[in-house]
Amino acid sequence: MPIIAKEPEGNFEQIETGTYQAVCAEVIDLGERETQSFDKDNPATVLKHKVSIVWELNEARKTDGKRFVFCKEYVLSLHGKASLRKDLDAWRGVPFTADELKGFDVEKVTGANCMLTISAYDRKDGREGRKVSGVSKAMKGLARIELSNDYLRPKFINDILNGKDEHGDDSFPTEENIGF
Repeated sequence: MPIIAKEPEGNFEQIETGTYQAVCAEVIDLGERETQSFDKDNPATVLKHKVSIVWELNEARKTDGKRFVFCKEYVLSLHGKASLRKDLDAWRGVPFTADELKGFDVEKVTGANCMLTISAYDRKDGREGRKVSGVSKAMKGLARIELSNDYLRPKFINDILNGKDEHGDDSFPTEENIGF
């Protein structure tokens, strides 16, 4: 009997690229994770403390009526060049004060509204995916949105927390490979 291998079919719904109103569902401490160093002269894998910020989009819905969920992984740092600091500055609409830079509880953003820019990228498997490419302050005049009652933590995050990160992708999983 033949054993047939084939390319997996995408079992996910793809959202259009664009900017969407979102609410922060949760901030997850991923602990120490391996990451590539930025030292071009001496590339190496190093351990960095990371967090993931998870958002629900408001106006874009899946065919089952549930909100799309996206997340972005960050090194837990407020260094001037850190992505977390840049995104939090843009989200808050004001830069951090010297006092805030001494320690900021990232979980404070849970429940906060923002605008997310969702863009396309080419996955390692050749398919097109979606990712969070920008975070900014919610536009004035938009009604505040709350986290939906049917929000569930994406399975891939639980897999990461349980040491079962099997994605093998160089980017943190986004909507197309959540698989729920």
